[in-house]
Amino acid sequence: MAIHQNPCEICAQIEIAKRGEHPRLICETATGFAVLGESQQWRGYCLLLCKTPATELHELPRAVKLKYLEEMSLLAQAVFNVTKPHKINYEMLGNVVH
Repeated sequence: MAIHQNPCEICAQIEIAKRGEHPRLICETATGFAVLGESQQWRGYCLLLCKTPATELHELPRAVKLKYLEEMSLLAQAVFNVTKPHKINYEMLGNVVH
């Protein structure tokens, strides 16, 4: 099982968003901050940075997990409406940041 990293890049980005200083902030949701991805190799690439630190989705409390997934779906719908892609991909890789 992955251990929450210290320092954590996601936590750092959340702190910047909380201060209203994140340059790519789209919006704050109940469970996180939606931000435009730094690289736009894929137009509309976004992240939903979860406010509750967890290394795995199943580690989130049930209510937070369900709300987070709902908000992820709403973000995907917004991206779809704007970019009209052929397909939306959802990923939770954790290759660099757990």
